[in-house]
Amino acid sequence: MEAIQSTVTGIWDSAAPAIMGALLLLLVPTLYFFTLRARALLRAGKPLPLRRMPAFERLSRAMDAAAETGRPPHISLGTGAVGDSSTAESLAALHLLAPLSQQAAAYGVHPVVTVADAGLMLAAQDRLRQAFRQHGPEREYRFTDVQLIAPEATAYAAGAMGMLSRQELSGNVMAGAFGEEYFLMAEVGAWKQPEQVAGAADPGVLPFVHVTSEAPLLGEEMFTAGAYLGKWASHIGSLFAQDWMRVLLILIILAGMFLASWH
Repeated sequence: MEAIQSTVTGIWDSAAPAIMGALLLLLVPTLYFFTLRARALLRAGKPLPLRRMPAFERLSRAMDAAAETGRPPHISLGTGAVGDSSTAESLAALHLLAPLSQQAAAYGVHPVVTVADAGLMLAAQDRLRQAFRQHGPEREYRFTDVQLIAPEATAYAAGAMGMLSRQELSGNVMAGAFGEEYFLMAEVGAWKQPEQVAGAADPGVLPFVHVTSEAPLLGEEMFTAGAYLGKWASHIGSLFAQDWMRVLLILIILAGMFLASWH
C-alpha cells in the first residue's frame, strides 16, 4: 500500500507543473469558445444564463426613477486614477458608466458624474459624449455632467458629501477605488438618497460597502458590469470562462488534497 501511495504521489508531484501549464494554455481557447457562444445567444435573442445580481437591477431602477422624476443620479467613479495602482478599479467604474450613459441618453437624463482624477474625467466625458451622440442631435451632451471635484481623497469626499446633501438626486451610485473616505460619502448618501448602489474591491472598504448599500458589488462583482448591463459578448464569454475555470481549479485542488493525504 505504501508503495502505491509513494508512486501516485511521485506521479502527481512530477505532473503538477505540467497540469498548471496546460490549464493556462486552455484559458485562451476556453475564453474564445464562450465568447462565440455568448455572441450566438445574443444574436438569437435568447436569454443569457447569468446568475442574478440585485445591484444591477437597482441601477436600472435608479435610471428609471431619474427619467420619471427629472432628478439626475449621482455617479461617483471613486478616488482612483488611470495609470496607478487603482487603474483596475477605475476602469471597472468606467465600464459601469458606459451602459448607464446609454440609458441616461435614451431617457434624456443628464447624470452628475464626479471624479478625483483629470485623466478619469476625460475618459468619463468621452463615455457620455458617445452615448448622447448615438441618440441623435436632440440629445445634447454637456461637459458639466462630469465634474472634477478634487484630486485628494478627503477633499473629494467633502465635495461629494456637499453635493449629495444639497442637490435633489434620484440615487447615489459609487463604484471604483475608495479608501476610508468612502464611509463619509456613503453615510450621507444612505441618509439623503432613495437609492444607493456601491461597489469596491479594497478588502478594507468592503465591510462599509456591505453595510451602506442594500445591493452591494463586492470585489470581483464590480468588474462584471459589461456582461450584465452592457451585454457585451466578450465580457459574457470571459465571465463564463472564469466560472468554469474556477470549478476546474477547485476539482484539481480537491484531488491534490486527496493525494496529499496519502502521505
